[in-house]
Amino acid sequence: MADINIQWKVRGGEQVGSALRFDPGSPIEGTVTITPQVDLNCHEIKLRLEWHTEGRGDRDYKVAEETVLFQNVLPGGQPAVFPFRLTLPDQPWSYSGRYINILWELVTDIDMPMAVNPKSKYPILVRPREA
Repeated sequence: MADINIQWKVRGGEQVGSALRFDPGSPIEGTVTITPQVDLNCHEIKLRLEWHTEGRGDRDYKVAEETVLFQNVLPGGQPAVFPFRLTLPDQPWSYSGRYINILWELVTDIDMPMAVNPKSKYPILVRPREA
């Protein structure tokens, strides 16, 4: 697998601990900068907004929104900046409990032919502001 640097810049939201909190139904925007060390032939670069559960019981997973950022060859050593703007759904909210957690994240997935797909994840919180 090629050496790839992926950097996130997410705007908006409220800093809560080490994560950004966003209101349900609000927009989330920013950029993903991808810098491959060598030319990178990729079928496509996808950005997904997804949630999953962790804890006891079955694991649930859903992609709330997905967009293709790029298709073609990324030149090595040159940063490629991809802006994005997605809208968060109204539910489910992020949750951390004794038996189950609901976790949201932005995921960049680089679909490469005949290779393991490099991925990068950016966790977020989706819940209303606490009173």
